[in-house]
Amino acid sequence: MSDQFKYPILKAFSKPFWDVTDNLKIFGVYSFITALMMVVLAFIFHQTFLCSFLSDNSKITCSGNVVLYMVYVCLKILLLSVYLRIWYDKIYLQKNIDIKYIKQNFIRFLTFWCGIVIFLGANMLPIMSFYLLAKRVPNPVWQAELGYFTVVSIGFIIPFIMLRFYTNLAELIEAERFNNFKSVAQKTAYQFSKILFSFALLMMTAMSLFLVVTGNLRAHIGTNIYVYNLFAEFTFEWSFILIATLFINFIRTQKEIFES
Repeated sequence: MSDQFKYPILKAFSKPFWDVTDNLKIFGVYSFITALMMVVLAFIFHQTFLCSFLSDNSKITCSGNVVLYMVYVCLKILLLSVYLRIWYDKIYLQKNIDIKYIKQNFIRFLTFWCGIVIFLGANMLPIMSFYLLAKRVPNPVWQAELGYFTVVSIGFIIPFIMLRFYTNLAELIEAERFNNFKSVAQKTAYQFSKILFSFALLMMTAMSLFLVVTGNLRAHIGTNIYVYNLFAEFTFEWSFILIATLFINFIRTQKEIFES
């Protein structure tokens, strides 16, 4: 890549949105179906939107079982994985989505689900690191204290390291293999601050939208609690899917930028 390469921040920020608007019908159909399935899942496991904040939940059924909640989260991520795999294959790889496609890619759905779980786990390492540092008992031996602090603090930088190699994630999604890390590192050299800025801008915009939607849902609870719970759950899930879509679009955009 040329030394004169300039990372297009505007493209990195805006293209994930354009990819949605340019494929609005596809997004509308697949996101609607996925959101409906997530709604059904939430009601089966009694983990609907109103359960998260309604003080008087005697009007709706909510579950506090941790095991069932973990099963619910795993199944929800599985549904999201299937949707993202189909979305990526449809708009970026122009694959035909039909019953044959579903049967042929069943294993890929599962591996993609595992990949998302690992990815989410890696991005939650800063929270774990913060917890371990906050709850630690200070060691009087400064060498041990320094060693512990150094090792645990690595969790804070893992998500930032991963951000630089999102091009590899796109390659893994498309070809189920990684590009040479050295090659990607050379391509993204001196571009990290711009990548981080465009990603932060995208996520701040998406999350602001998400918070506005959920905030309004919390503030304006309808009189018919059952109908409103259904409506709120669907809106919440659809907003969640939109953010996930923008994120995977950003990963693809990184590949396009650094391979152009």
